[in-house]
Amino acid sequence: MSIYNHINLWDITFCKLDDDGNYLKNEDGTVKLFHVHDKDFSHLVEHVELEELHEVIEEINEIREKNSKQIEHEKKIFGDVVSKAGGVVING
Repeated sequence: MSIYNHINLWDITFCKLDDDGNYLKNEDGTVKLFHVHDKDFSHLVEHVELEELHEVIEEINEIREKNSKQIEHEKKIFGDVVSKAGGVVING
């Protein structure tokens, strides 16, 4: 039996949309991403079951294949942290 039987929220990222559903983009065409400081979103995990979780690295690899331009933009912002951590940026 796993001792990792609790869920918590690690990170949350937001984007902006206009009334037509178009994303706000950076000059290079990538979606502009935002974080909110000093706000607690941990209540969101109340609606998630352990069985519903998917490992982030697998999903990031799929995203990389679909949108390499976004990854290049992330590398410009976050540097080598993106490529060394498999696309996961750890804010600490």
